Amino acid sequence: MTPVLVLNHDLMFQLWKDPLFWEYVPSWEGDREEAEVLVEEAIEEQSSRRIQYSDLYNAWVGRLTWYANRDRSPVCEIVGYIRSKRKNNLEQIVLPRTDARRHLVILSDGVEPCSDASD
Repeated sequence: MTPVLVLNHDLMFQLWKDPLFWEYVPSWEGDREEAEVLVEEAIEEQSSRRIQYSDLYNAWVGRLTWYANRDRSPVCEIVGYIRSKRKNNLEQIVLPRTDARRHLVILSDGVEPCSDASD
């Protein structure tokens, strides 16, 4: 069974905090300033919950869900960065379940390299 990594608010906090992340994901660069402000607020509060309840995090989850089923290139940027930081571990990368979305959105199956071709 392939291990599962959930791209939740804690992981998003870590990504947004990393300056190299923004260099690796040009499709998402437009949100960098807002993300950096949220990271600073979360650091001051000593809680990544600030990220979880932010409009930006929820917008990213929505966009990733949309891209996962259509244009995978923005998803592949994020998946590629996460995999490189985790030494290309064979693990699924998924979005968390929500009240509105009861199923996991699979961003990477953990086995095949991320493909930017639409299914």
